[in-house]
Amino acid sequence: MKYIKIINNKILEVSQNEDYDFIFEEVKLRSRNDAETIQHIETLQYLKSIVDANNKKLVIICYGDLPPVIFPNDKNVIIYKNSIDFYTKPNNEFGLGCCVDDKFDGTYLDDNLISIGFVGHEMYNRKKYIDMFMRTSFKKNFIVRPWNFFDVCKKQKNEIYRKEFFDNLKDNMFTFCYRGRGNFSVRFYETLMMGRIPIVIDSKITFPFPDKINMNFVSIFIDELELENHEILESKISEFINKNNLLEIQKNNRKIYEEYFSPNTFKEKILLDAYDKIKNSTKFCLT
Repeated sequence: MKYIKIINNKILEVSQNEDYDFIFEEVKLRSRNDAETIQHIETLQYLKSIVDANNKKLVIICYGDLPPVIFPNDKNVIIYKNSIDFYTKPNNEFGLGCCVDDKFDGTYLDDNLISIGFVGHEMYNRKKYIDMFMRTSFKKNFIVRPWNFFDVCKKQKNEIYRKEFFDNLKDNMFTFCYRGRGNFSVRFYETLMMGRIPIVIDSKITFPFPDKINMNFVSIFIDELELENHEILESKISEFINKNNLLEIQKNNRKIYEEYFSPNTFKEKILLDAYDKIKNSTKFCLT
């Protein structure tokens, strides 16, 4: 728990006896039956009682693949998380994004080096879309992991597989990004980190900073409800390639990572965004 004061876009941690703008807390929530999650929720309820009594706000970063909904539509609580149900989203929940470590080696790919990469499981609808990609005319570098892959990792050196993953990101202009267990893609942010271009098959993901990051500029963004066959997929990719300077998009994506999703900037951007929402509460339906 931290008491936060923002002055001229500078984030200050103050004491509870000083004037503050909001209380900030980070938690990882799983399911309501999880003992640790229940304890975290009790702590959050206590913090909410403090902000309610003092007419302040509680800002929560909520990690976890499938966190429960907490304090829905509460005007004194702002929640950032990744796995959000688009159709039932409370108005006080916002996309978090993922802070990922920097593995960038400073290189970009020439526009004529077109290939699509992917390393991961076939979970959820991934198999359906992997099959579509395999039917396109583009060069593919797909490494599909078996279902027992995590058990294999425990017995072997995980560093080898992580290097394989990041080498695949680096060596391919595009990377296929789709949701995992939760409705978000860490791979999307890792692709930005590497200065490459995501191909997002969108499952109604709630992305962060929609007023600052245009998904159609940083990625090939395809609503999965519109993706009926591989011909549509090929057409979308070809259209993007023909209309854009791929080197410039790679460089811009790297800048977006550095500004929003690197370990040096991630929390700062979230806290400043929360402050903006507090100051413009009517605009963000927080009144």
